[in-house]
Amino acid sequence: MTSFTLKPLQPKCPDSLIHRLGFVEENQCKNYFILIAGFEGEYPDGSLGNGHGHYIAAATLFANHYYQPDAIILDLRGLRYRWGNTLMRVFTETRWQEAGDDEEDDLHFPVHVVTSELCRDAILSLMRSDIEFEARHHADMDLAIAATIQHIDRRYGD
Repeated sequence: MTSFTLKPLQPKCPDSLIHRLGFVEENQCKNYFILIAGFEGEYPDGSLGNGHGHYIAAATLFANHYYQPDAIILDLRGLRYRWGNTLMRVFTETRWQEAGDDEEDDLHFPVHVVTSELCRDAILSLMRSDIEFEARHHADMDLAIAATIQHIDRRYGD
């Protein structure tokens, strides 16, 4: 009988990325659990960034499933990103907790994004076809948290 060799796999964060997870102190946000998924570093242009985009999407989706937050804020303020479509996956795949087929923004799982001058124009260009994105995009973390709390309130009818 053949004895098959099993080799371990461990996802590796691309060398030019730093990945951090955190959360907003619950007593500051109505006891909601708001996960902060932060990514900083250099995102290579075009297809050279595919591994980075896949990693960012997979790491965020894993955290979403593992921690079961009420909302996610993607902190991309430290990410130097100019172009590449694979990053779009982090926005589309984190919406796994839809309330239904209704197009109403308030029913979607709250995913907000904070950017800086390092990536703002490119992220806005990437998301230009998503009319909901403008309300979910922020230039300041405190404003993003406040908007996310309001979004969770609307989603759950509080």
